[in-house]
Amino acid sequence: MSTYGVIISFQIYPETFEYPLDSGNWHKAIHKPMITDEQFDFLQIILGKKGKPKPKTHLFAFTGLMRCGECGAMITCEEKIKRQKNGNVHHYIYYHCTKRINPNCTQGSIEEGDLKTEILDTLGKIKIPPELHD
Repeated sequence: MSTYGVIISFQIYPETFEYPLDSGNWHKAIHKPMITDEQFDFLQIILGKKGKPKPKTHLFAFTGLMRCGECGAMITCEEKIKRQKNGNVHHYIYYHCTKRINPNCTQGSIEEGDLKTEILDTLGKIKIPPELHD
């Protein structure tokens, strides 16, 4: 004789809710809530849906340090891996504007090696006056 587990699925709604999402329009529920708003927020944190940062899978050298020179949005990074039929694997890292401030930003992407060269050239042009050395 076998025993089967029964999975009961139900939705727990808070006392207030925002509709549509990210609109700023908050509504009070007309039903009797199963839990309070504080308990709902606590459960969302436990489930990783709010307030709990996702673990990063990649660590890039220059992300978070730069902004786009044209629109001022942050610079993000993408990793591309190209596998050829003959077995060669090419690994590329590109930095580009997120375009969150201006979706029509015309700045393209730049490879990590070229970006390092530009950063080193810019840092090499900086001269510290002798009176600031001490």
